[in-house]
Amino acid sequence: MAMSKIFKLSSTFKILWEALSIFTKNVRSLLPIMLVKLLFSSLFFLLNYLSIIPILTELTSSFVSLSIFDAKSPEYSSVLFTIRKDVREITTIGSILLVSSFIVSSFITMTIIHVISMAYSEKKQTPQEVFSFIKKSWKGPMLTQLCASIVSIAVGFIILVIVISFIMVSIGSFGYTAVAVLLAILAIPLYLYFALICSLSIVISVVEEECYGIAAFGRSVELTKGRRQSGILIMFVIAVSSGIISTAYNFSMLYASSKTFVALVIGFCYVAMLVMMTILVQVINTVIYYEWKSWGKELLDVEGGLGYTSTFKEEYVSIP
Repeated sequence: MAMSKIFKLSSTFKILWEALSIFTKNVRSLLPIMLVKLLFSSLFFLLNYLSIIPILTELTSSFVSLSIFDAKSPEYSSVLFTIRKDVREITTIGSILLVSSFIVSSFITMTIIHVISMAYSEKKQTPQEVFSFIKKSWKGPMLTQLCASIVSIAVGFIILVIVISFIMVSIGSFGYTAVAVLLAILAIPLYLYFALICSLSIVISVVEEECYGIAAFGRSVELTKGRRQSGILIMFVIAVSSGIISTAYNFSMLYASSKTFVALVIGFCYVAMLVMMTILVQVINTVIYYEWKSWGKELLDVEGGLGYTSTFKEEYVSIP
């Protein structure tokens, strides 16, 4: 048991180091993708900043004004009309930006995974060959990414509702407070596990032919058997890294919110860091897939020589 824990920890760092190594060695191949993603991400950020943010500011002001006027006054009706108009505008613009962002992001994600897959397999492809592959097989990966997004949002929402409900009920009760804290602690690895499944399913939909959607999720669950702790630890490292970047951005924007130029500069720096982080995460996910897929066969070959226990074998040798 102690040896299996040591193996899990060492394998986790091995994957992260391997991913970083592949990322640095293939910067030149990834550079065009990084530039395209940076361009589109910056464009979406600018559109969001110039269109959504002003409407949200006006909407907040309208809600404040709504509490001041009498419900029967003409001013109240005017403010209510403004709120409805702002909600329609936010819904329309937000939907367009969301769908456009998802489509662009999906194609970029497919390209990143395919390029890293070729690099990991030590195969070289021309840009034309990469484009031909994406053109031929984009439907399955995009469907899988849509499913992964829905699952991730749904699981996160359900967990959040359950935890908040217990927190609200626990006010004034030590017992319920303890249960709420326990649920919150358990919710973190649970959500990270689902994030792991979703991430691997996207990689699988790209690298395994005709395996997408529900089939990719099933394959992802199969791939994580005996490796959940290692995978959750990797997802935790990614989540903490992303959280640090987002927290730094939010604190910076508090001081620059009144200065448009400074806010835009900070925003573009934030977008650039997110682009780098996103590409590195996709590299990590791809390395996880190939490492875990190969470990089963390697462990079968060396099991007798190293004296692994049957429990250790069952935990790690489960991939056909």
